[in-house]
Amino acid sequence: MYFHPSTPLLPIDDQSTPRVSNHLSSVWHCQNKSTTPIPNMATRFPPRFTSLLHHTSYPTISPLRLALSASGKTIVISGGGTGIGSSIATSFARAGASNIGIFGRNETSLVTSAAAVRTVALESTKVAYTVADQVDAVATNAAFETLAKELGPIDVFIANAAYLPTPAPAATQDPAAQADFWRAFEVNVKGLQHACSAFLANAGERPMLINVSAGFVHLPTAAQVPGLGAYVASKAAADRYVQALAKEREELHVVSVHPGRVQTEMAARRGVKAPDDGEYADKM
Repeated sequence: MYFHPSTPLLPIDDQSTPRVSNHLSSVWHCQNKSTTPIPNMATRFPPRFTSLLHHTSYPTISPLRLALSASGKTIVISGGGTGIGSSIATSFARAGASNIGIFGRNETSLVTSAAAVRTVALESTKVAYTVADQVDAVATNAAFETLAKELGPIDVFIANAAYLPTPAPAATQDPAAQADFWRAFEVNVKGLQHACSAFLANAGERPMLINVSAGFVHLPTAAQVPGLGAYVASKAAADRYVQALAKEREELHVVSVHPGRVQTEMAARRGVKAPDDGEYADKM
């Protein structure tokens, strides 16, 4: 089963991850030396299909709602040390998940994130982390085996880990930029395949895969931001990959969801930022 909603199904903790919007047609503004201001912004945005834009969490997606309880569930999140991944882990803790596991490349970030999760989790909730780069298939398999051994069969995997290249022209001939282009596919597609296959090998009877997509994937050409071709192409490929999984594995429930515009550390390092309130309000 495959489902791709236009609004998040996961409660996002607005205290730890700011600048959240549920608008499907949101666009990040790319600020870097190689990108000039985009002219005629009003003509580049697609029609808006939602009457209300949210920039913080709101009651319908609150992790405290009984309808969203994660009691009895074992959750694993890739890229769970920072940004959206850490926020998702915290929200699942507030939703009463029985077991929460996170993995990523940076142990320091994972330790900090796990500690934050424990501060809001139930006393009975187990929280674990392990270090692994999902591009490394052996390390990824070991990470899932370790978490499953400690926490039990995995019910829900949130495929959140991603790589955002430094903005560059899609047809760049610069060797460094080309290498960075393919690094996006290494992490966002190859790494995703490693993580999903490892998850299914350690999953419970009714597994769910939640793929964290990107808003850019769903925008028409006129609304795309120059310089982000590698990221958009790799995330689009990731969406199609999880659709293939949904077709092949009848027991697997697949949801692909983009969280809206989120100002993460990864985006900030690349000079890509979510616009301030009202920056594009008259264009959307």
